[in-house]
Amino acid sequence: MITYLAEGATGTFFDTRLAIANPTQAPALVLTRFQKGDGTTIRDYRVLPPMQRTTIDVEGLGGLEAAEFSTLVEADVQVVVDRTMTWDQTGYGSHAERGILTRTATKWYFAEGATFFNFNLFYLIQNPNTQTAQVRVTYLLPSGNPLVKDYVVTPQSRFNIWVDNEGLTDPALAPLANAELSAIIESTNGVPIIAERAMYLDQPGRALGAGHESAGVTDPRASLPPTACRSSSSARCGGRDRHRRHGRRRTTARAKSRPARAGRLRRVKSAARVRRRPTC
Repeated sequence: MITYLAEGATGTFFDTRLAIANPTQAPALVLTRFQKGDGTTIRDYRVLPPMQRTTIDVEGLGGLEAAEFSTLVEADVQVVVDRTMTWDQTGYGSHAERGILTRTATKWYFAEGATFFNFNLFYLIQNPNTQTAQVRVTYLLPSGNPLVKDYVVTPQSRFNIWVDNEGLTDPALAPLANAELSAIIESTNGVPIIAERAMYLDQPGRALGAGHESAGVTDPRASLPPTACRSSSSARCGGRDRHRRHGRRRTTARAKSRPARAGRLRRVKSAARVRRRPTC
């Protein structure tokens, strides 16, 4: 039984921890594989007693002191896996997500996304297979035709798309630098993938002052999964608002924050539209 997590990062800015619970009456033989962006894999083996939990502080594993990675947790009984990411040594920001059990999905949908003002939007794609995944991302904008780009995700690796910067290498995607958008992420050659979205909001004097993260849905008829939202004390997140989770820029943070009110977030978004988005 395998659980998947597309997002993960460690280093001087980010920390990642995995909580693994064994709710069964049998010991769990657990193999955790961390698949890095360069295609290398780091493994962790452990036995989890019945009705207990264990925590993996990923940065403490050799070869993962500073890395971006996706994760597979495989066990001989069904375990439950959650991931928590924090950033900055003061711990002012964090977000969390549960593990994904879907292993055959080739298409993922994301309704929320923004790059205007100080928002940073990331899509994280995991290819746990031994075959290359040909991935097409269709960016849906408030008006006009969708923008489309194809990517190659190598076997047993994690791939990162920083949407704000896509126009720097592909002029056709320049509108993505200052936009509200949705996305469809699809493996066009039938190789299953896992996809997550992360969003961050830079604040004056504080990079990634708020952040949230979420897996996509594999059926547009399904409801978006509930997500936890945590932010700094000065920025708030609401369940249906701009900050569901925030991508990534390498300046880190770490604190658990408070759920925020949708009303204030809407006011932030409205004000942002009339302000020129600062360059980074």
